[in-house]
Formats: sequence, C-alpha cells, structure tokens
Amino acid sequence: MSDPDLAVYDDVPWPAINHHGARTRLEALGWTKCGEGDWAIALRSPGGRLAARVSAFEPSYPWFVELCRRANGNAYFPRIDFVSELEGGGHLAVLEFLTQVSADEEAAFLERWKDKADPDPDFRAARAAVRALDEECRENVRFWMGIDLEDHVMRAADGHLKLIDLVGVAGGLIQEQIHADLAEFFRVIPRDRCRYFLEIPHFSRDYAADDRRRIEAAFAAYDQR
Repeated sequence: MSDPDLAVYDDVPWPAINHHGARTRLEALGWTKCGEGDWAIALRSPGGRLAARVSAFEPSYPWFVELCRRANGNAYFPRIDFVSELEGGGHLAVLEFLTQVSADEEAAFLERWKDKADPDPDFRAARAAVRALDEECRENVRFWMGIDLEDHVMRAADGHLKLIDLVGVAGGLIQEQIHADLAEFFRVIPRDRCRYFLEIPHFSRDYAADDRRRIEAAFAAYDQR
C-alpha cells in the first residue's frame, strides 16, 4: 500500500487474529488509543492521518462500510482504506481520522438533513443512500436499529463535515433474543462469530455488570450442553 501508515497490513492474516492481537499489533507500531464507544475502540496512526476501529464483536459495521462503498466519492462519508474481519466475529477498519464538532455545528447539520431540496447534490445523494440502505436492512437484517445521526457528525482534515457509524443493530434487541431463545440467536449469529461478544466496551461498564453476568451464564450453559 502506498500510505506508509498502512504498510503494516501487507501480508498480515487479519482474519486469523482476534481483537486483542489486532490492538497489540497496532500499538506496537505506534498507534495510540483515541476513543471508545459501546462496540469498539479507536486508535490513531503514528502520522495522525488515520484511525483504526477495532471491535471484538461486530454484526453491523460492515453495513456502514457498504454504505461508504455505494456512495464512493461522496463528500459526506469518510474514506475507508482497509477492512477485515477478525477471528471470533470481530472487525477492523482503517479510515481517515476525523475530529469532533461542536454541538451547534451538529445541530445545524441535523436540521439541514431534513431538507430534501438542499442545493448540494452530494448532500442529497448522501441522504438517498442512507435512506435506501436503511430500507434494505430493515427488511433483511435482524436486530436492525436504523439510522442514528446524533453524535455521528465529525470533521475531516479539510474541514468538511462527514457522517460516521450512523447505521447499526440494537444491542438491547440482541440481549432480549439471547435471554428469550439463545439457540435462535446462534442461528442468526453463529457461536464462532460472537466468541468475544462480552468483550465489547459496553460490558466493561458498571451499569452493564448484571447483564454481563446473565449472558455469561447463558453462554456457559449452552456450551456445556
């Protein structure tokens, strides 16, 4: 790859490496943690231009990658340089580094999003692409949450505002399915693709401790059948 920050990905068997191994490799090369959400952590490249998103369990981020692929070149979506599954159901994505915007800037963007007649053709195309993907996924993807623009507007190095991670599944629906019918959950998401489900950042937080214990018990009982 031409970008020196991406040279590490040449000949690395990422699908055989789990999220722990992926983070270790990145940090050994000078990448540093710069963020954390419910599903993943983010690391910034040594040169500062790129961000890596590393998740232990990821049923929905490929749909955001697909959105960016369909809207390739659209100014309102980030450039994604590299994606790979990780062992056990995780996911790695490397994209351009984005920074936070102010609450006022985000509010203005969200208000603008409602305007179907916005004069910017890229903006209208972005809205259409998001709407089309949402409609498709509502029909075909279990646990689909839909579109969430709040806290998903960020700024690129050139100052342009971009949308990030605005589609996904609902963790609450996943937990409901686990407790209602674990065998059905594993039919939808095979056991070997959610090996590290309980290692996503959400379950490291105090308020999720009870949920974690219940799911651990359910998984253990299923595995011992």
